[in-house]
Amino acid sequence: MASNEEIETLMARVDLGDRHAFKTLHSLVAGQLMAVAMRIVKDQGAAEDVVQDVFVGFWNKASDLNTPSRKTLGWLCVVTRNRAL
Repeated sequence: MASNEEIETLMARVDLGDRHAFKTLHSLVAGQLMAVAMRIVKDQGAAEDVVQDVFVGFWNKASDLNTPSRKTLGWLCVVTRNRAL
C-alpha cells in the first residue's frame, strides 16, 4: 500500500502530464476507488464505469484551476463518491 505522500507526489506529477505517474497512480488506488463506487452503485460494471470516469476526468483536467492544488487520495475518494451518486 502506498503512503499518502507517495500518492500526492504521483498526483502532482500527473498534473504535469506524466503518463507513467498516471499509470502508477491508477494501479495503486483503483481498487480503493472501486470499493467506494461499489458501496454506492452496488453493481460491478457501473462501479468500473465510475472509476474509469474519475480517472479520465482527472487526466483531462489535472492542471485545471478549479481543482485543489494539493490533491490527495481523500480528494479522489470524494470525487468517486460524487460521480457514483
